[in-house]
Amino acid sequence: QAQGIRFRETQVPARGGCLGLRVSPDDTVVAVSSVINSSGVFVVGHDGKGTIRQMSGFRLNKAPGAGGKTILKTEQLIGAVTVREADDIFIISQSGKLIRFQADEVPPKTGVVQGVNCMGVRGDLITAVAVAFLED
Repeated sequence: QAQGIRFRETQVPARGGCLGLRVSPDDTVVAVSSVINSSGVFVVGHDGKGTIRQMSGFRLNKAPGAGGKTILKTEQLIGAVTVREADDIFIISQSGKLIRFQADEVPPKTGVVQGVNCMGVRGDLITAVAVAFLED
């Protein structure tokens, strides 16, 4: 369903845990990221389409566990990683194809989007995403 939720770390109890995101029985959580307002989250689907959601435009929830917001129209979300403009993103396909590009090549968006083609798959599927953080 490609849903996301944002809440403060201080809202999560140190012991006992809490419900982070309500998901339907056929859904799974694929990523958890720590973010700051100046960063974004790059999300990519199995079809090679991805987008960056800027955290400055992603409203904080009052509490974890509420329903999430749909952030990318895709059948299956593969991953989500925190990125800054200068970071490099890597996408890996099932057949072993690997591409690398800078985060600033993907235009940041708000709302529900279809994403941009980050990797042409043609009969292949995306299996992983990673980011190389550049030191300040």
